[in-house]
Amino acid sequence: MTWIVRPRIWFLLVAVACAALLGYGYYVQHVLFIDPCPLCVLQRLAFIWIGAVSLLAFIHNPAAKGYWVYSGLFAAGRPGRHSNCRPPCVAAKPAAEPGAGLWNGI
Repeated sequence: MTWIVRPRIWFLLVAVACAALLGYGYYVQHVLFIDPCPLCVLQRLAFIWIGAVSLLAFIHNPAAKGYWVYSGLFAAGRPGRHSNCRPPCVAAKPAAEPGAGLWNGI
């Protein structure tokens, strides 16, 4: 079996991709000073969950039944329907930077 077909490599690639996405998000927040919207925060939590599960699966290297368990854990951490919802502040403020005012109910 070649290396590209092995599921363990894909678990590592998913973990690295999640780490890269989170790193870019934190770069935009702390270096470019753009506050994340609440949907972006939920997305980060989903990426943390998926990255942690895939890293655990990479380390564990499960058998055939274990892949179904990890795929169930991936499904539990997926972002869900929240990306279809639009907060009321999107029309009032530019892009995806409603800032902390949305958290405080302003």
